[in-house]
Amino acid sequence: MAETVLRTNDLPVADRFPVFCELAKRMHAPMAVSSAYAADFQAEMRAVEMGDVCLWPTVVRATVFDRTPRLVRQFDPETYHLSLILRGTAGAVRGDQEVSCRPYDFHSTSSSIPRAFHAGDRPAGFVAIGFDVPRAAVPLPAARARRAIGERPLSGREGPGGLLADVLLRLAREADSFAPSDELRLAAVLADLVAATLAHSTGSHSYRTPADHRTHPSLRQPFTTRSSGTRRHPETTLGPSARTDSAHGTETGHRIPRQPVTKLRG
Repeated sequence: MAETVLRTNDLPVADRFPVFCELAKRMHAPMAVSSAYAADFQAEMRAVEMGDVCLWPTVVRATVFDRTPRLVRQFDPETYHLSLILRGTAGAVRGDQEVSCRPYDFHSTSSSIPRAFHAGDRPAGFVAIGFDVPRAAVPLPAARARRAIGERPLSGREGPGGLLADVLLRLAREADSFAPSDELRLAAVLADLVAATLAHSTGSHSYRTPADHRTHPSLRQPFTTRSSGTRRHPETTLGPSARTDSAHGTETGHRIPRQPVTKLRG
Protein backbone atom coordinates (compact mmCIF):
# COMPACT_ATOMS: atom_id res chain seq x y z
CA MET A 1 0.00 0.00 0.00
CA ALA A 2 1.22 3.50 -0.81
CA GLU A 3 2.49 5.34 2.25
CA THR A 4 3.73 8.82 3.01
CA VAL A 5 5.63 9.63 6.21
CA LEU A 6 6.25 13.03 7.75
CA ARG A 7 8.58 13.37 10.73
CA THR A 8 8.91 17.01 11.68
CA ASN A 9 12.19 16.42 13.52
CA ASP A 10 13.75 15.85 10.10
CA LEU A 11 12.81 19.39 9.01
CA PRO A 12 14.19 22.82 9.90
CA VAL A 13 12.32 24.17 12.93
CA ALA A 14 10.74 27.04 10.99
CA ASP A 15 9.28 24.66 8.39
CA ARG A 16 7.82 22.00 10.68
CA PHE A 17 4.40 23.46 11.37
CA PRO A 18 3.71 24.80 7.84
CA VAL A 19 4.61 21.46 6.22
CA PHE A 20 2.48 19.54 8.74
CA CYS A 21 -0.49 21.84 8.06
CA GLU A 22 -0.22 21.36 4.31
CA LEU A 23 -0.06 17.58 4.58
CA ALA A 24 -3.02 17.48 6.99
CA LYS A 25 -5.12 19.55 4.60
CA ARG A 26 -4.05 17.45 1.64
CA MET A 27 -5.02 14.16 3.28
CA HIS A 28 -8.39 15.32 4.64
CA ALA A 29 -9.96 18.60 3.52
CA PRO A 30 -9.23 22.34 3.79
CA MET A 31 -8.82 23.23 7.48
CA ALA A 32 -7.47 26.08 9.56
CA VAL A 33 -4.76 24.47 11.69
CA SER A 34 -3.36 26.14 14.80
CA SER A 35 -1.22 25.15 17.76
CA ALA A 36 0.17 26.86 20.83
CA TYR A 37 3.35 24.91 20.07
CA ALA A 38 3.73 25.99 16.44
CA ALA A 39 7.09 27.66 17.11
CA ASP A 40 8.60 24.36 18.29
CA PHE A 41 6.24 21.94 16.62
CA GLN A 42 6.76 18.19 16.76
CA ALA A 43 4.67 15.56 15.03
CA GLU A 44 4.79 12.33 13.11
CA MET A 45 2.14 11.55 10.53
CA ARG A 46 1.81 8.53 8.27
CA ALA A 47 -0.68 8.41 5.44
CA VAL A 48 -1.66 4.95 4.18
CA GLU A 49 -3.84 5.01 1.06
CA MET A 50 -6.25 2.24 0.11
CA GLY A 51 -8.09 3.57 -2.91
CA ASP A 52 -10.23 6.45 -1.65
CA VAL A 53 -9.90 5.33 1.97
CA CYS A 54 -6.97 7.04 3.66
CA LEU A 55 -5.62 5.99 7.05
CA TRP A 56 -3.39 8.39 8.99
CA PRO A 57 -1.78 7.39 12.30
CA THR A 58 -0.60 10.61 13.94
CA VAL A 59 1.46 11.68 16.95
CA VAL A 60 1.20 15.42 17.51
CA ARG A 61 1.48 18.13 20.13
CA ALA A 62 -1.79 19.84 21.07
CA THR A 63 -3.31 21.14 17.83
CA VAL A 64 -6.67 22.52 16.68
CA PHE A 65 -8.12 21.51 13.30
CA ASP A 66 -10.92 23.91 12.37
CA ARG A 67 -13.21 23.09 9.45
CA THR A 68 -15.01 26.41 9.18
CA PRO A 69 -18.28 27.02 7.28
CA ARG A 70 -16.33 28.99 4.66
CA LEU A 71 -13.92 26.10 4.12
CA VAL A 72 -16.80 23.62 3.87
CA ARG A 73 -18.34 25.76 1.12
CA GLN A 74 -14.95 26.08 -0.54
CA PHE A 75 -14.52 22.32 -0.99
CA ASP A 76 -16.29 19.23 0.33
CA PRO A 77 -14.89 15.76 -0.51
CA GLU A 78 -18.09 14.20 0.94
CA THR A 79 -16.40 11.84 3.37
CA TYR A 80 -16.93 10.56 6.87
CA HIS A 81 -13.94 10.95 9.16
CA LEU A 82 -13.31 8.86 12.28
CA SER A 83 -10.38 9.18 14.67
CA LEU A 84 -9.53 6.48 17.21
CA ILE A 85 -8.01 8.25 20.21
CA LEU A 86 -5.08 6.27 21.64
CA ARG A 87 -3.40 8.73 24.01
CA GLY A 88 -4.56 12.05 25.39
CA THR A 89 -8.00 13.61 25.21
CA ALA A 90 -9.83 15.36 22.40
CA GLY A 91 -12.80 17.63 21.99
CA ALA A 92 -14.97 18.62 19.06
CA VAL A 93 -16.92 21.88 19.00
CA ARG A 94 -19.80 22.54 16.62
CA GLY A 95 -21.77 25.67 17.40
CA ASP A 96 -22.75 25.39 21.07
CA GLN A 97 -22.30 21.62 21.11
CA GLU A 98 -19.16 20.05 22.58
CA VAL A 99 -18.20 16.38 22.48
CA SER A 100 -15.26 15.08 24.54
CA CYS A 101 -13.31 11.91 23.74
CA ARG A 102 -10.92 9.82 25.81
CA PRO A 103 -8.62 6.93 24.84
CA TYR A 104 -10.37 4.25 22.80
CA ASP A 105 -13.22 6.54 21.88
CA PHE A 106 -13.87 7.37 18.24
CA HIS A 107 -14.39 10.98 17.26
CA SER A 108 -16.60 11.11 14.17
CA THR A 109 -17.55 13.85 11.76
CA SER A 110 -18.56 14.53 8.17
CA SER A 111 -16.56 16.73 5.82
CA SER A 112 -19.83 18.64 5.24
CA ILE A 113 -20.11 19.65 8.91
CA PRO A 114 -18.26 22.72 10.22
CA ARG A 115 -16.47 21.89 13.46
CA ALA A 116 -13.27 22.49 15.41
CA PHE A 117 -11.37 19.44 16.62
CA HIS A 118 -9.04 19.99 19.59
CA ALA A 119 -6.41 17.24 19.57
CA GLY A 120 -4.77 17.05 22.98
CA ASP A 121 -4.36 19.76 25.58
CA ARG A 122 -0.75 19.26 26.72
CA PRO A 123 2.72 19.39 25.16
CA ALA A 124 3.05 15.60 25.40
CA GLY A 125 2.10 13.77 22.25
CA PHE A 126 -1.54 13.23 21.35
CA VAL A 127 -1.85 9.90 19.53
CA ALA A 128 -4.68 8.85 17.23
CA ILE A 129 -5.45 6.90 14.07
CA GLY A 130 -7.71 8.87 11.78
CA PHE A 131 -9.24 7.78 8.51
CA ASP A 132 -11.59 9.05 5.82
CA VAL A 133 -14.08 6.98 3.85
CA PRO A 134 -16.41 8.25 1.08
CA ARG A 135 -19.95 8.65 2.38
CA ALA A 136 -21.35 6.90 -0.68
CA ALA A 137 -19.26 3.82 0.12
CA VAL A 138 -20.73 3.35 3.62
CA PRO A 139 -23.73 0.98 3.48
CA LEU A 140 -25.94 2.96 5.85
CA PRO A 141 -28.69 5.43 4.91
CA ALA A 142 -27.42 8.99 5.28
CA ALA A 143 -30.26 9.96 7.61
CA ARG A 144 -29.28 7.14 9.98
CA ALA A 145 -25.60 8.04 9.83
CA ARG A 146 -26.38 11.68 10.69
CA ARG A 147 -27.94 10.51 13.97
CA ALA A 148 -24.54 9.21 15.11
CA ILE A 149 -21.91 11.31 13.33
CA GLY A 150 -20.47 13.86 15.74
CA GLU A 151 -23.29 13.51 18.25
CA ARG A 152 -21.38 11.51 20.85
CA PRO A 153 -18.14 9.56 21.23
CA LEU A 154 -18.31 6.12 19.63
CA SER A 155 -16.83 3.28 21.67
CA GLY A 156 -13.72 1.57 20.36
CA ARG A 157 -13.67 -0.83 23.31
CA GLU A 158 -16.51 -3.20 22.48
CA GLY A 159 -19.07 -4.14 19.87
CA PRO A 160 -18.57 -3.15 16.22
CA GLY A 161 -16.45 -0.17 17.28
CA GLY A 162 -14.09 -2.48 19.15
CA LEU A 163 -13.70 -4.61 16.04
CA LEU A 164 -13.07 -1.48 13.95
CA ALA A 165 -10.40 -0.36 16.44
CA ASP A 166 -8.68 -3.76 16.25
CA VAL A 167 -8.59 -3.60 12.44
CA LEU A 168 -7.19 -0.05 12.44
CA LEU A 169 -4.45 -0.95 14.90
CA ARG A 170 -3.49 -3.98 12.84
CA LEU A 171 -3.43 -1.96 9.62
CA ALA A 172 -1.29 0.75 11.23
CA ARG A 173 1.22 -1.77 12.60
CA GLU A 174 1.43 -4.03 9.57
CA ALA A 175 0.65 -1.88 6.54
CA ASP A 176 3.75 -3.17 4.77
CA SER A 177 2.51 -6.77 4.98
CA PHE A 178 -0.46 -6.16 2.65
CA ALA A 179 -0.29 -6.37 -1.13
CA PRO A 180 -1.76 -3.77 -3.52
CA SER A 181 -4.38 -6.35 -4.46
CA ASP A 182 -5.64 -6.24 -0.84
CA GLU A 183 -6.42 -2.52 -0.88
CA LEU A 184 -9.96 -2.54 -2.25
CA ARG A 185 -11.02 -5.43 -0.04
CA LEU A 186 -9.61 -3.72 3.05
CA ALA A 187 -11.30 -0.44 2.09
CA ALA A 188 -14.60 -2.30 1.79
CA VAL A 189 -14.06 -3.92 5.20
CA LEU A 190 -13.52 -0.49 6.79
CA ALA A 191 -16.62 0.92 5.08
CA ASP A 192 -18.71 -1.99 6.40
CA LEU A 193 -17.32 -1.59 9.92
CA VAL A 194 -18.03 2.15 9.89
CA ALA A 195 -21.64 1.40 8.94
CA ALA A 196 -21.92 -1.25 11.66
CA THR A 197 -20.41 1.08 14.29
CA LEU A 198 -22.72 3.97 13.40
CA ALA A 199 -25.79 1.72 13.22
CA HIS A 200 -24.93 0.14 16.58
CA SER A 201 -24.61 3.59 18.15
CA THR A 202 -28.11 4.59 17.06
CA GLY A 203 -29.77 1.20 17.48
CA SER A 204 -30.47 1.24 13.74
CA HIS A 205 -31.13 -1.96 11.80
CA SER A 206 -31.26 -0.25 8.40
CA TYR A 207 -28.14 -1.60 6.77
CA ARG A 208 -27.58 -2.06 3.05
CA THR A 209 -26.09 -5.34 1.96
CA PRO A 210 -22.43 -5.34 0.88
CA ALA A 211 -23.52 -5.84 -2.74
CA ASP A 212 -25.25 -2.46 -2.62
CA HIS A 213 -21.99 -0.55 -2.31
CA ARG A 214 -19.23 -2.76 -3.69
CA THR A 215 -19.68 -1.14 -7.09
CA HIS A 216 -18.97 2.36 -5.77
CA PRO A 217 -16.08 3.73 -7.89
CA SER A 218 -13.91 4.41 -4.85
CA LEU A 219 -13.99 0.72 -3.93
CA ARG A 220 -13.38 -0.41 -7.49
CA GLN A 221 -10.41 1.63 -8.77
CA PRO A 222 -7.49 2.02 -6.36
CA PHE A 223 -6.01 5.55 -6.23
CA THR A 224 -8.25 6.73 -9.10
CA THR A 225 -9.61 9.92 -7.57
CA ARG A 226 -7.32 10.59 -4.63
CA SER A 227 -4.11 10.13 -6.59
CA SER A 228 -5.36 12.16 -9.53
CA GLY A 229 -6.27 14.98 -7.17
CA THR A 230 -9.87 15.34 -8.34
CA ARG A 231 -11.20 15.09 -4.78
CA ARG A 232 -8.60 17.45 -3.36
CA HIS A 233 -9.04 21.16 -3.33
CA PRO A 234 -6.39 22.70 -5.61
CA GLU A 235 -5.02 24.79 -2.76
CA THR A 236 -4.39 21.77 -0.55
CA THR A 237 -1.55 20.29 -2.58
CA LEU A 238 1.96 20.86 -1.33
CA GLY A 239 3.50 23.96 -2.88
CA PRO A 240 7.04 24.13 -4.27
CA SER A 241 8.64 25.18 -0.98
CA ALA A 242 6.75 22.52 0.95
CA ARG A 243 7.75 19.86 -1.55
CA THR A 244 11.38 20.89 -1.20
CA ASP A 245 11.14 20.80 2.57
CA SER A 246 9.27 17.53 2.66
CA ALA A 247 12.07 15.90 0.72
CA HIS A 248 13.91 15.98 4.05
CA GLY A 249 11.08 14.48 6.07
CA THR A 250 8.42 12.94 3.84
CA GLU A 251 9.08 9.59 2.25
CA THR A 252 6.82 7.80 -0.19
CA GLY A 253 6.86 4.02 -0.25
CA HIS A 254 9.10 3.98 2.82
CA ARG A 255 9.00 0.94 5.09
CA ILE A 256 7.09 2.05 8.17
CA PRO A 257 8.15 0.96 11.66
CA ARG A 258 5.86 -1.76 12.98
CA GLN A 259 5.04 0.38 16.02
CA PRO A 260 3.66 3.72 14.78
CA VAL A 261 3.15 5.19 18.26
CA THR A 262 6.29 7.09 19.13
CA LYS A 263 7.11 9.63 21.83
CA LEU A 264 7.72 13.27 21.07
CA ARG A 265 10.51 15.17 22.64
CA GLY A 266 9.73 17.80 25.20
